[in-house]
Order: sequence, then structure tokens, then C-alpha cells
Amino acid sequence: MPGCLRTYVTVVAALVELKPRNLSFEDAASLPSVFSTSELSLFDFAKLKKGERVLIHAATGGVGLAAVQLAQSVGAVIYATAGRKEKQDYLRSLGVQYITSSRDPEVFYRDMQEFLGKEKIHVVLNSLSADFIKYSVALLGPKGRFMEIGKRDIWSHERMAAERPDIHYETIALDDMITKDPLWYGRCLKLLATKAEKRQLTAPLTKVFNMEREYVEAFRYMQLGQHMGKIILAIPSSMGLRADATYLITGGFGALGLVFAARLIEEGARNVVLLSRSGAGSASAEAELAKLRGSGARVEAVKCDVSDARSVRAMLSSVGKSLPPVRGVLHSAGVLDDATIENQSVDRFERVFGAKVGEQQGRLVCMCHSCVWVAWMLNVFMPGGVLTVCRWRVVSVVGRWTVRGTCTRRRSRRACRWTSSCCSRPSRRCWGLRGSRTTRRRTRRWTRWRTSGGRRGCLR
Repeated sequence: MPGCLRTYVTVVAALVELKPRNLSFEDAASLPSVFSTSELSLFDFAKLKKGERVLIHAATGGVGLAAVQLAQSVGAVIYATAGRKEKQDYLRSLGVQYITSSRDPEVFYRDMQEFLGKEKIHVVLNSLSADFIKYSVALLGPKGRFMEIGKRDIWSHERMAAERPDIHYETIALDDMITKDPLWYGRCLKLLATKAEKRQLTAPLTKVFNMEREYVEAFRYMQLGQHMGKIILAIPSSMGLRADATYLITGGFGALGLVFAARLIEEGARNVVLLSRSGAGSASAEAELAKLRGSGARVEAVKCDVSDARSVRAMLSSVGKSLPPVRGVLHSAGVLDDATIENQSVDRFERVFGAKVGEQQGRLVCMCHSCVWVAWMLNVFMPGGVLTVCRWRVVSVVGRWTVRGTCTRRRSRRACRWTSSCCSRPSRRCWGLRGSRTTRRRTRRWTRWRTSGGRRGCLR
């Protein structure tokens, strides 16, 4: 659609549909145009039925692969054209038996006559031009259906009527149809999303480019005409998240932990582990898990006390057996027990700082910064790993205290820098750990947040 490659786009509400939960954003983006065009052509206009012979030109394109999938679903016999050998081999891997050239019309016509013998084609889905149209019309049987989705050098209805008056001929331009009747296409999108969620169709092959850095390369790649399926321009995660990684959230069932989990999934994380001392032991926790899993991401609840090194070691061992490598941790574990200075006690300090400090020789050894204890243990148990430590506003033992225990902004920034340095190669060597070239560190000083429970504010 014109003007769609923008940061913000205003569209008719009917043209927006919720993404199927079992698809990534990239796969979901590959579905609408290709499956809508294929269904409209093969089912709405051509009325393709079981046992009929259908010729699909350029069958490794986005529409072509969708058409192959739909034709197979009704039991039609597929004849396909494709260019390079790799494309033809891919069609064979999908179960397509009759494949010929989409580059040489003479080779195409000769091969099709050999494939068909005395038989004729019932339906043609065409996107090629010149002699391919002439030969495809010649191969079409009496009262056949010719579906034209091409734009260049196509036949007019008058010419087709003069050549073959018995043929049902349709020129299909989905973009024009959407513009004329967006409500109709909204219904198409809803039906398409339902089928995708029921796994009645699968996304075609995709080649994904970063929209911010690779959009020029994407259009140049499309000009070559060597791709299969769809070319997708993807908006990258603002947090640098990866679909093939696991992200841990301490205090996972706290108000802030749940906000973090939803944000990570929204940013593209596909594997999230919520850590808490009690696990998902309540009905409300199970409800929150179900809500997060509804996005299609894998969300696990693991019982773990992050103030206990043995518990963290066991958790990482368990997670490593069933999930991708851990690439990040959001440390939001904490206990609130606010009081003025004169009403504080050792017991209250121990309870609040249990998740923030380490236990050594029977006494509390303060790490001074809220996520350093978890960062240190993850560095110990994941030597050479890639660790991203995202942290919320630091509560420092050394600082200018207020009644609620928050430190000054300057000390908060300093704590972020110090926490980041704890994950660097020199710091790992100081701890007797192997310094990895792949180690990355990122700290984030969250400001306020907004949530239904816990502390007030706005997460930005």
C-alpha cells in the first residue's frame, strides 16, 4: 500500500487485525496479501475442486507458495513453473511433481504437453507475460478458468473473449479491491487469522531485513528476483532482544516483574522465565501466566531464591536443559518494608536486602547495587555467556536516604555504570572467570512505571 513504510501509519480500522498468537510478527506480515490473493483467485473465482489440474506460474513467489498450499489442501493436481534449479528442488520438497521453466516459454510449452498428454488444464493462476500467456491459454481446457494476477502486458477481457470465448477470465488486483471495499477485506483478514491460529495454513518462506539499516539492500535484493516467498522489512527490538534466547526475570510475579515480562514479549522475546521464591503457586499467578502465554511466547515459572547461590545454580541447570541459552536478566526481585531510620532493625534489613546481597561467613556482604548479586552469580554459572543486565532504579546502601529509601539520581547513574562493569571481561578475570569476547553488558536505569499493583509511577 502507498505510504506504508513509515514509523506511524494511519489506516482504516477494518484493515487491522490481531496477530495470530502462534506466529511471529515477520511470519504474520507475510500472510495477508499472498493468501488473500490465492484464496480469491483459486476458490472465490476459479472454484478449484479436488482432482482438478491447476497451473501455478512463478510458484516459489509469495503468492505461488500460498497457492500451492491451498491447492494441496483441496486435493488438486499441481503443475508449476519456477526459474533456478534451487527453486524447482524446493517445490519438489513440497510434493509438487510437475515442474517446468518460468524463463523459457518454449521449454515450458514442450514440458507441459509431455506432462499432460491428451489432458488439459482446468485452472491457470498466471503472473507471467508474453508467450507464457499464449501457451497457457492453449493448454486450458474447454470452459477453463484463467486467473490473471500479473500487471505487465496482460490480456484485456476483449482479447481473451476473441481468442477463447469459453474461458472464465479474471484480472485480479487486490490493492484496488482493498481500496474500494476495506470492510470486505477486513472480513478476509479475520478469516485468515482464524485459519492461521488453527494451523490450517503456514507462513511462506521469508527473507527478513532490518527496516532501520537494511531497507535499501531489501529493495535491491527484490530487484534480483532470486528470492523465494516474501521479503519482510522488520522493525528491530529497541532492547536488542533475540528470539533464540532466554530471558530471566527475578521477582517475576511481582507487579513490576509482570510488566517487564509483557514488555519483553512485545519487543520480540520468545522465551521468558519468571523466577520467584514461591513459583506459580496461586490462581492469580496461573492467570497471569496464561495471559502471557496467550501471545505465543514460551513463558515458564521457576521456583528460585536469588539470594541463594545453590538455588540459582539449580535453576540455571534446569533452564539450560529445556530452553535456549540465557542472554539476559531483569532483576526486579525485592521486598518492601519501609520505615523511618529510627524504626529500622537488623531483621528488617536482612529481609529487604536478601535478594540484593550475598551471604558470606554468616554475615551480610552488601554488593551496594540491586542487581550485582544476580549479575555475579550469572557470570559464575554462565562463563563466556552474553549477559544483559537491565535494572530498575537502584536502591543503594550508601547514599542519601529518604523515607522510602531511594537514592539520589547521581548515585543511581553511578550504580548503573558500576553494575555494567561487573559483567565486563576485566571484572570476570578479577573473579577468576574466563573473559569472553562475546560478553556484552547493558544496564538500564528505569524511571517510574505504571501498573495495577505494587509501587506507583510510569515505566518508560
